[in-house]
Amino acid sequence: PDQPVEYRLIGLVQHIGSMGSGHYIAYCQHKRRPQDWYEFDDKQVSLVSAEQVERAEPYIMFYQRVPSKGSRLDRQTFKNDMRRMEGQVRDFLLASARFPAPPPP
Repeated sequence: PDQPVEYRLIGLVQHIGSMGSGHYIAYCQHKRRPQDWYEFDDKQVSLVSAEQVERAEPYIMFYQRVPSKGSRLDRQTFKNDMRRMEGQVRDFLLASARFPAPPPP
């Protein structure tokens, strides 16, 4: 890429215990409210501070690529191409249904 690629942390899993046994706690960032983090601990879900997430000792971390302006344009071009192709396939299938192929000999 021409520009540096950026990623942001969106979740992590913390393991508490030993190699043989222990407990897992997950922390996930809210999709629409990125300032909000949630802790998932068995059946308990709690809103937690970003500082609490930063203090966790992660076992697994999940990152999401931050879209650059160029990648947003690429994504829009892809979506437009996909919609155009879907329309062409739909038109073809509708035309095929009106004019079925002859049966094999």
